[in-house]
Amino acid sequence: MPLLESLLRSAVGFVFLFDAGGRIQRWNGNMIPLLEGIRGAAAAPGIREVLGLDPQRDPVGEMCAAGTLVVEGPGLGAPDGDEEIAWVLHRIDGTQHGIAIGLVEPRRKRVEEALERRLRFQQLASTISARFVNLAAREVDREISAGLGLLGEFFQLERCTLVEVQTNTKSYQPLHSWVKTGAAAPLDSHTRQFMPMLTDRIRGGEPYFFRGREEIPHNWVHERRFAEVAGIKAALVVPLKVGGTFLGAFLIDSFTCERDWPSEIVEELRFLGGIFANAVARRRADARLAGSEKRVRMIADALPGLIAYVGGDRRYRFNNQAYEQWHGIAADEVYGKTMREVLGEEVYAQVKPYVDEALTGVPVRYRMDVPLLGEEDTRFIEASYVPHLDPAGQVLGFYSLVQDITDRRAAEMQAQRQRDELAHVTRVATLGELAASMVHELNQPLAAMLSSAQAAVRFLAADPPNLAEVEAALQYIIADDRRASEVVRSLRAFAVKGEHMTQRVEINPLVEEVLFLLRNDASLHNVVVTTDLAPALPPTRGDRVQLQQVLVNLVLNGFEAMAGSGEERELAIRTSLPAPGEVRISVSDTGPGIAPELCEKVFDAFFTTKQAGMGMGLSISRSIAEAHGGSLRAVGGGNPGATFHLTLPPLAEIS
Repeated sequence: MPLLESLLRSAVGFVFLFDAGGRIQRWNGNMIPLLEGIRGAAAAPGIREVLGLDPQRDPVGEMCAAGTLVVEGPGLGAPDGDEEIAWVLHRIDGTQHGIAIGLVEPRRKRVEEALERRLRFQQLASTISARFVNLAAREVDREISAGLGLLGEFFQLERCTLVEVQTNTKSYQPLHSWVKTGAAAPLDSHTRQFMPMLTDRIRGGEPYFFRGREEIPHNWVHERRFAEVAGIKAALVVPLKVGGTFLGAFLIDSFTCERDWPSEIVEELRFLGGIFANAVARRRADARLAGSEKRVRMIADALPGLIAYVGGDRRYRFNNQAYEQWHGIAADEVYGKTMREVLGEEVYAQVKPYVDEALTGVPVRYRMDVPLLGEEDTRFIEASYVPHLDPAGQVLGFYSLVQDITDRRAAEMQAQRQRDELAHVTRVATLGELAASMVHELNQPLAAMLSSAQAAVRFLAADPPNLAEVEAALQYIIADDRRASEVVRSLRAFAVKGEHMTQRVEINPLVEEVLFLLRNDASLHNVVVTTDLAPALPPTRGDRVQLQQVLVNLVLNGFEAMAGSGEERELAIRTSLPAPGEVRISVSDTGPGIAPELCEKVFDAFFTTKQAGMGMGLSISRSIAEAHGGSLRAVGGGNPGATFHLTLPPLAEIS
């Protein structure tokens, strides 16, 4: 049995092997002086004599019954009369033998004392660690001071200081210092100690100590002088790190006597130092975060928009001053409250669908009228909810950005009314240009109606009256009347003054309506109009009359541009989908064209190349296009002619 042989050869305690009769068979070296002290040792003493038991007692039987037997007694052969030996008797399985192991009582007491001290250290570590759990940053310094006191008393120290080693310097600065009453003065936290050799040693990360001043290296001039002046007889330095980042050290000084520093104590101090270092690091991180939050709040408060952060529980975690002022409530009535409590039931019911969507991780943007709490007035807002996600993609909350655009919308509506007025003036002016062609357009159905009426009179005067021809003449009159009415309706719709009216507008029918209105002008200007209309164009949304006005202006400009050209006068209108999200109407003529440097200038107000022009047509046309979310641009430099592109967003692209 290897273990048994090892025990018999060891020098740990007293070990012997005995048989079923209690006779000692073999023993280790420590047993020899003990056996020599027992009377009759030469005659193979029994187990009772060695253990000092009553002759009537049967230790072997007790051991066999229990498996293991513990016997404490004076032990006749104990090394010292005032010591006791604790024996453990154990039966060896599968044999008739047992083994006895004895320890002198003081050794066991030292083990118990060591275990008891270890338990007290663990309690100390738990107590100090618990002080910093869920601790506010402003309370960290107080708890560090209290913790240093517990640490100093446990290790029976005289002075213990938590220091920070200054970055890129050879000095350290005390952060907290504890001293035993009457032992010395604490290190001043406002003083930086220049210790070049010691700080280099601390940065190396290994503990340093001296048991007496004579152990301080001679080249440590500043360190030796400091110890002599302060009266330090022994010292220990324990470097501290937090998450691999160097923070500082524990400085432990002894003033009354020289002292040894066992490795066990060094490691225990390093462990406790880590607790303090983490507390300091967390306090600094909290301070940096507080500073960062302060800067963010200053910036947020300076902005006119309403800014807030709402957590996943729909409670406000942050808001700027504008948010409080707009709602007319104090800060303590916002932070920590739910959106329902702050906004009220009516407004919360309106925004709840957008909140639900934002908390699924989808950015949200919307506009709506919102009634202010306690007021009859309503405000028009534009809001954006930006989800806040953690690294794993979980939604933690969202940022709320709200703009009160009531005044802006009023200004936009006023500008729209002014655009409508100007557009109407321009349309009326355009009608003046169309007067000649409109007169011709109306003369044709009126003359036809007169001719049909005269024919009907003649057919009625016949004998007998030709009623069939009369009916045919009346049908011609009705058709010509409808034709004249359509011309008048188109002119009236084009000239009527009204507010901007948004509706669904089909692109190709819009082009056809304009060409119907201007077909007589094309004849008067001797222009051939061709069309290339793309099928299945998506509709747009806008004011039909204003879009007609833009096309009328472009077509008439094309007619006039070709007035001085030769016999080949052609105006082409083409509709297309040049790119996703764009519907385009292109108007091209075969006139002299536009110089490239004038392609933008032609849209300036009052710029004109016409002899009697006002220079407002293209400027108004571009403003109408942009008000519809589109654009109007000119392409020149070609030979012959110029092209104007009116681009509008499809209905599906308009939010």
